Amino acid sequence: MLGVVLAAATTATVALPAQNVFASFKQGQSGPEVAAIQEQLLMEGYDIGIPDGVYGARTVAAVKKYQASMGLAADGVIGNFTYKKLMGKDPPHPAFQSELRQQLWVWQQHRQSIDQHRI
Repeated sequence: MLGVVLAAATTATVALPAQNVFASFKQGQSGPEVAAIQEQLLMEGYDIGIPDGVYGARTVAAVKKYQASMGLAADGVIGNFTYKKLMGKDPPHPAFQSELRQQLWVWQQHRQSIDQHRI
């Protein structure tokens, strides 16, 4: 009897959210990859404002519109399917997003901020 219960438990399927099980980018994140996503959305005619690398409310709204137009679940999160459709390639693996790359991004943003405030 225990074997039957175990077999039933191990063969049961679990319903998972559409594409977001392995979501790569969502609101609150920032960095060069987010900026690239924003630039691509802008090139395709979606209003994200000025690409700044910050995944904010305008980016979420643009992603939802893009997803709806492509027949994807319009949740505002860039998962594998949305990334592949929008960017034309597989999403970057988190292991390749090095600390140095993030530090470079922060430095570039700081430099832009200083340049904007010069008189």
